[in-house]
Amino acid sequence: MRTNKWLLLIIWLTAIIPMMIAWSMAYLGNELDLDTRNHGELAPAGMSVPTTLSKSLNGKWGLIVLSQDCNSHCQEQLYRLRQLHTALGRDIERIHSLWLSGQPPTAPDTLDLKHVETLTEPDVVQWFNEQNLHWQDQGIWLVDPNGILVMRFSPALKGKQILSDLHWLLKTSQVG
Repeated sequence: MRTNKWLLLIIWLTAIIPMMIAWSMAYLGNELDLDTRNHGELAPAGMSVPTTLSKSLNGKWGLIVLSQDCNSHCQEQLYRLRQLHTALGRDIERIHSLWLSGQPPTAPDTLDLKHVETLTEPDVVQWFNEQNLHWQDQGIWLVDPNGILVMRFSPALKGKQILSDLHWLLKTSQVG
C-alpha cells in the first residue's frame, strides 16, 4: 500500500514539475533563445513576383541581382552570384541565377557571366519599385519555384552566410 502512494506521488510530480517550469519561464521572464537560422531578410509573406520573372526561372529557385547599370558594386554582386551558383554543388540544378535590368545591360568584357542569365524587363524592375523593395544596392533576391519572393541577401553578407541559408533551404524544401 505504501509503494502505491509513492508511485502516485511520482506520477503527479512528473506531470506538475514541467508545468511549473514552463509557467516560471513564461511569467518570470526566463526566455528561450529564439535566434533565427537565416542570415538574409525575409520578404513580406505571399508576395508574388510578376509572371515574366517567374516564367524565366523555369520552375527553379531564383537568385536575382537587379541593377540599371553595372558599376563596380554590381560587378562584385554578379561575381558573387556566379560563385554561389557554382558552390551549391549537387543542388546546382535547382537554382537559376539571373541578372535583371530595366535597360539592356552591358557587362564589362572582364566579367564572366557563366551560369548567370541576363534578363531585360523594365516592368519587373518597376514592380520592385511599386512594392517599395530596396533593390538599388544590388542585394541578391531569392524567389521560390512558385514565383513567391522569399528573401533578400544584403550585399554586406558574406558568401558563406548566403550559402548556408541556401543549403538549409534547399535541404528542407520539397519544391524546385
